[in-house]
Amino acid sequence: MKFIIMAIFMTCASAQQLPSNWFEEINDNQKSNNELSQLEGYLERILKIQETVLIQSEKTINKGLGEWKLSGQKTDLAVSKSGLFGFSAVKGTSAVELSWSKKSNKSDIEQEEEIIELNSEMDERDVLELVRPVYKVLLKNINKREHRHRSKNFEDHVLRYHRALKQVSTLEETQYVADKFRLDMSVSYSSPLLGLSRLSGDTRVRLEWKITPSKNKSAEDEDQKVVRKILEDVSTALEKVEVQDGYKLKKISIGLGLSKKNLLSFSKVKGSIMGHLFLKKVSSKGKNSFKFSDEDYQWNDSQENKLFGLFKRSKFRKGIERSFKMTNWFSKQFKQQDSDWVINKFKTSFSISYSGFLGLANTSSNSAVSFEFSK
Repeated sequence: MKFIIMAIFMTCASAQQLPSNWFEEINDNQKSNNELSQLEGYLERILKIQETVLIQSEKTINKGLGEWKLSGQKTDLAVSKSGLFGFSAVKGTSAVELSWSKKSNKSDIEQEEEIIELNSEMDERDVLELVRPVYKVLLKNINKREHRHRSKNFEDHVLRYHRALKQVSTLEETQYVADKFRLDMSVSYSSPLLGLSRLSGDTRVRLEWKITPSKNKSAEDEDQKVVRKILEDVSTALEKVEVQDGYKLKKISIGLGLSKKNLLSFSKVKGSIMGHLFLKKVSSKGKNSFKFSDEDYQWNDSQENKLFGLFKRSKFRKGIERSFKMTNWFSKQFKQQDSDWVINKFKTSFSISYSGFLGLANTSSNSAVSFEFSK
């Protein structure tokens, strides 16, 4: 039998300052190069500590648990608001997540949730028929009046996501396409609008839309245009990047949230519900064949007829490219391990500023862009 440890190391005594341009919008490259050299040495020490702990724990745990065997461990590394990087000591978004396993056993550690499977081309009535039993369970402990209010909000938000996912399949045009959309829900009642929170370790239900090809390639809905722009920008930004030897790009996810005004945007928007759009690569050669749109990201409040937010797509594409280079830097450090225990999978998370700048996510921010690699 296998015994899996999911561990979060907690310490505030040891941390390293990140290169400034990894988490804030500055151009001091000389200072950042010095900080990067220090970060490399710090990360090397962290990995050595983890390897030692795993080797010692394996001997102790395997000896005391009989048929149970230690087969893996997860480690969260986080960034503070001031840019200090180290073991996660508080709840919040992790910048880097590591999954460890023995070289002889590279099985993934996955958290199990109940999954409600949907399809982007489903009729809206069929969607509601599947999800209504979900929120009835999640909201069963609140009074009837509040239940009706939150149930209506829940349905409106789910349908808003569903409509945004229609007609976004462009298999023959972009190198990266929408593969699925995932919305995690929990029994936490911290949200001021819906009583639902994003994944934080207590997830009960997961809605997952499979994105299917659509004959109609036009995106007329404003939300569909946002998703379309994301596909174009990610494909363009990653067109020439190369993955470090030793790891393969497994997943790219983009956080999409709904604000209190029911506007679909990146997860920088403080909303009551947030999901993740997963992309997959469908072409390894050639250039993107789509006609690029010059329209930047912007969101208008249809009720008040005013601009909610805007940032340049060129800045977002540059941010995607830079964040991928940061991820490749971590990949290079991880593949240098020489131990029975290895990092078989890791994920990096980046947040986005209101100007469109992408930096490593800190503990108080939402993840707007994530890259997941595996051996």
